[in-house]
Amino acid sequence: MTRPRGCWTCKERKVMCDRSYPECSRCKKSNHKCQGYGVRLSWPNAKSGRAVVGKAGLMPVRPDTRARFINATFWDLEMYHHLSSLSGVHEHTVYMEQMVLKKAPSWSPFQVDDGNETLLDYFNHVAYKTMGIFHQDFEGFRDVILRLAFSDGTPASKAVLQSLLTVSAIQRHGPSLQVDDLKLSALRALKSSSEHGIDGLAGVQQVAAQMLLCSFEVNCAAVTWPWYICGANHILTVANLTKSSNGRELHEIVDWVAYQHVMCRFGLQHWRNGDDYWKLPARKRLGMPTVCTDLTALYGAESPREIVTILSEVVESIQEPLASSYHSAGYADSLKLLENRLETLQSSHSTGAGTADIPADLVELYRLAALIYLERASTRSSGPSVKVQRWFQKAYAILEKQEVYHIPFPLLVLGIESRNDEQRRLFLKLVRQAAVRSGSVAMENVHRMIQSVWLQDDLETERVLDYRLKLRAVFSSSEILPSLA
Repeated sequence: MTRPRGCWTCKERKVMCDRSYPECSRCKKSNHKCQGYGVRLSWPNAKSGRAVVGKAGLMPVRPDTRARFINATFWDLEMYHHLSSLSGVHEHTVYMEQMVLKKAPSWSPFQVDDGNETLLDYFNHVAYKTMGIFHQDFEGFRDVILRLAFSDGTPASKAVLQSLLTVSAIQRHGPSLQVDDLKLSALRALKSSSEHGIDGLAGVQQVAAQMLLCSFEVNCAAVTWPWYICGANHILTVANLTKSSNGRELHEIVDWVAYQHVMCRFGLQHWRNGDDYWKLPARKRLGMPTVCTDLTALYGAESPREIVTILSEVVESIQEPLASSYHSAGYADSLKLLENRLETLQSSHSTGAGTADIPADLVELYRLAALIYLERASTRSSGPSVKVQRWFQKAYAILEKQEVYHIPFPLLVLGIESRNDEQRRLFLKLVRQAAVRSGSVAMENVHRMIQSVWLQDDLETERVLDYRLKLRAVFSSSEILPSLA
């Protein structure tokens, strides 16, 4: 590289530079600061003819005294365009046939306090992903909850709003007086709503509020979270909401309750306190409400999805060896019937004819996990099994696609079957990704449980561990019933 002709200081002074490096001697002798020989960027001034863009000219703007701001909504603009398109249509009947726009909703049935707007925004963008739902359409589910919260100004609607704000507050800020106040407000609204009846839309809103409070209790690590599933089931049963017609809102809420109910029963099957949880001494000690006498007696939330219904039957069918019917032919036949139903379910979903709003792979993972759990829990064996290996390999091939699903139950059951480091790395990766994406407590529980089971399997090299004892051990390591939804 050739040395520049002179330093920038000498060039500005218009004197000869001796080009000494790193500073020229002329600048030193004259007590001038040498600006060096580096490259410089320069711009021509506005008056220079070398300027690419000259000074922008100013164009006079005359104020339009006719300009007005119109406070219009999107619906108003749609109505405007619709009416414009009807120009020339004079027949009233034709006009009515083309007039398909519905009435615009009110701006807001009731106001959200300024301090709670941030919490509402947090639910709209973050907290909704932690809801334990079966399908993966979290955005659609969030929209249903928000419609129930803002559909009217009734106490039932307020209960939904206050409940979702409570969920947002506990997730964003942790325990605080604000969280306690929001929860109390939600409970008061629920009580007030029940005094006005639990039929129709109000009943659906009350169930939604109960389930949101259930999610809140899970985030608080409270032993009382199953109580809210009891309350939701009770409302569905008493009000007979499952046979009413409230559109997608009812479908989504019933689906939510049914799935949570099944996962709660699954946990109670293996938790150390599960057998005594509903007995009178425990109910008195915990202050359990009367509607929670027994979850099995409250099947108002019958799932609209066949896979969830069969999974519920699988969970309820498993008996202990001490049961009188454990060695009976009838018990063996019932297990075989459940296995056949799950195997038959494969053909209806492998062709892509699955439930409309659920990915086929998701249904397949639940189906395979249910088959493995049925086989393992009924035989109580963790040893080699040709059937289990075949089902596991099918599920593993799906999971290798790296789809991120919030599926605690399948990831737990399938993850337990992992036998080598490669398989375990995949399950840990999927669980971590789902936990980061959703912030779900259930995924944190799965992460802890599968690692605990792997450790026990690795330590025991001489005999096969009892499958149900392993599950009971990892579930019972928690003081409260772990959530898996």
